[in-house]
Formats: sequence, structure tokens, C-alpha cells
Amino acid sequence: SGIFITFITAYLSSSFGMLLSFKIIPSQINFAAKTNFIYAIRTLLESIKAPQQKINETVKSIGERFDATDAINVSSIFTNLIFLVIILFVAAFLFAGVFKRESSISVNE
Repeated sequence: SGIFITFITAYLSSSFGMLLSFKIIPSQINFAAKTNFIYAIRTLLESIKAPQQKINETVKSIGERFDATDAINVSSIFTNLIFLVIILFVAAFLFAGVFKRESSISVNE
């Protein structure tokens, strides 16, 4: 149980830090990242002479994916947290099995 508590504490503190840092980042940086990524993909597709329709579809798809990451809902966070707790429990169980202290056998004479 100690290993599980260590894992869950480390994960929660890391997740809280990441969430806090992404909330602090201004939306202008997210917009710039989206614009730069779309520009890079468009340039790549134009350099390999991809059809314009394919380029437009790819750019639209990238824009939709970036927009989808902006909308984080509570249910997805809760679902991911439950799934992660199960994975951490299994990992902690495996670590506990590996690092378990063997009881010493004493022979009474």
C-alpha cells in the first residue's frame, strides 16, 4: 500500500502541476503553436506536391484537433483518473511482489 500511495501522490502532483502550467499559458501561445504547426504541415504537403483538396482536408483536421484539446470536460478527466488509478494499483502490486521482503525461516534445534 505504501508503493501505491507513493505512485498516486507522484502522479497527482505531476498532473496538478501540468494542469496549472497549461492554465497559466496564454491562449496566444496556443494560437501561435496551432498556426505554426498548420504552416509546417502545409509546407510539407506542398513540397511533396499533394493535391490541394488533400492539403485543405489535412489543415481542417488539424484545426479541429487543436480545438478539441481546448475543450476539456470533467467527465473525461474523471474517466482518465479512474483508469490511471487502476493502472497504478496494478503497477504497485507488481512492485510490491518484486520487492517483498521474504520472511526468514528459523530452524529450532
